[in-house]
Amino acid sequence: MTAVVDEFREGIDAVLHPGNATKKKMEIEDAFAMYYKFSIIPTVLAIIISLFSQAGELYAIVLAFVIWIGLPISILVNSALYQFFGKVLFKAFKNSYANSVTALVYGSFPVVLFYWLVSLVSLGGNLVTASLVLLILFIIAIWELFVTIVALANQQKCSRLTAFGVMIITGVVVAVILVFLVMISAAVLGPGTSPGPVGTSQAYPLG
Repeated sequence: MTAVVDEFREGIDAVLHPGNATKKKMEIEDAFAMYYKFSIIPTVLAIIISLFSQAGELYAIVLAFVIWIGLPISILVNSALYQFFGKVLFKAFKNSYANSVTALVYGSFPVVLFYWLVSLVSLGGNLVTASLVLLILFIIAIWELFVTIVALANQQKCSRLTAFGVMIITGVVVAVILVFLVMISAAVLGPGTSPGPVGTSQAYPLG
């Protein structure tokens, strides 16, 4: 329990003072050990709140899945993309993939810390309350972006502008590729490509 509290305090420090508190170098397994210890309290709180919502147990399971499985996978994938563009392609990053993972783990802490706010939306409150919660979550997402930029700059020994540039370029390239793949899929699977029932033919009106 002491280890969980210590990691939680260290994570809070990274959220409040990212410039100084995101410089610690860690291996991938150590970074994720810190992530999971830090996420225990906010996730349990989110689950408890969600149990009082209309969705109940199902919503609680989804919340836990997102934090304990979905977000870590996202961190691994995004770190690999940033590492490719930042170090392999542009030679802007100085350190290893583990440093990028550590940076994104630090960057995830603002959202993880306040993740329980999502459960408040599911409680069925009035529109004003839901809008306020969504606004707070938006602000937190902006702060997450800032913490990630600072942490990535610290971990990869580059300027914050360089870290931000790598993130933007990576996002744009990935978005273009995804749009291209969607267009190809739409062209291949579009109307008229699937065969009709065997032994039948499509009749078209004349004139």
